[in-house]
Amino acid sequence: MSNKLDRKLKDFIKFSWLMLIGGFIATVVGFIQLFFTEPKIGINLKTQQPVVVNGSILFLLGFAFFVVGIYRTINRAKSFKNHWEIEKEMKEIDERNQKKEMYR
Repeated sequence: MSNKLDRKLKDFIKFSWLMLIGGFIATVVGFIQLFFTEPKIGINLKTQQPVVVNGSILFLLGFAFFVVGIYRTINRAKSFKNHWEIEKEMKEIDERNQKKEMYR
């Protein structure tokens, strides 16, 4: 595996774990705010619309990030299958070109 592909794989894994852990934390915080604290009601200063802050958006976003993090962690081999195949093909082409140049 080349350094470039290895670095991409490490970044992919780091980002997947960041989404997984961050999504879990946001889900727990949103759940606590949603069910165990009182909702806060205010007015948006720009549009003068009433706003209710109760943790539901944080809960939904956290849950979405958590699910995406699980999907990326489980299916990382599927995501990098094409990269590995392309790298194999490029190595084979380079080897063929080197053999051709040797016989010239």
